[in-house]
Amino acid sequence: MAALEEHGLAHGRYQVFHRRHSDGRTVFCAASLIEPGTFDIARMPEEEFRGLTLFAVLPGPVEPVQTLELMIATAAGLAQCLHGVVQDSKGVTLSQQRAEAAEG
Repeated sequence: MAALEEHGLAHGRYQVFHRRHSDGRTVFCAASLIEPGTFDIARMPEEEFRGLTLFAVLPGPVEPVQTLELMIATAAGLAQCLHGVVQDSKGVTLSQQRAEAAEG
């Protein structure tokens, strides 16, 4: 929970973490990789999470490319903080080159 909050995410609607725009709208979310994907704040300190999934609904409050850049930067920061790796939806490690290709 501390890592998520440190990276600008706050627990909110649907029991997932949200990165909010200055106008209050959600830019992207972080959910547990394990079904149902939600976080029970009261139980988080004693639970183990095998992964996170970050996702955005587009169009959103910022341009799609900016959303993707922010989401990838946040994922990289979380991975470093939590000693994890960033992967795409197929489980392939997301290299800087692949991330740049996705943005283009």
